[in-house]
Amino acid sequence: MPEAVEVAAPLPQAVEGQVVLVNFWASWCGPCMEELPRLDALNDELVAEDVSARVVTIALDAQTRRADAVVKKLDLDLAVAHDPKGELAALYGVDSMPASFLIGPDGKVVESVPGSVDDEALEALEARMRTLVP
Repeated sequence: MPEAVEVAAPLPQAVEGQVVLVNFWASWCGPCMEELPRLDALNDELVAEDVSARVVTIALDAQTRRADAVVKKLDLDLAVAHDPKGELAALYGVDSMPASFLIGPDGKVVESVPGSVDDEALEALEARMRTLVP
């Protein structure tokens, strides 16, 4: 496991102090489109169980309307931030998509997950998230 590092960019205050899975995606990324519904379901489960953990996604589309159309089409409840210039992605060192980062409640990256997350990998991430919850 990589050494924990400070988060490159601040997270929304609404998730401060929580375990957060940050996911970078774009509307033109096929694996991203497959992964988003799974991430949405995970976040819904965490919210329903009142677990102090959330999934936050960051859309890298140059035209935010494209990302918004995906959110609507897939009926996602996830928090979606827009990074049309790729500034946050650069701070996190994202060089391919999708890419996810598990952030502990102390605000440090505890794990990076390059590439798409299948059901088995998502279950492992969820378990890891739950162990980090204070």
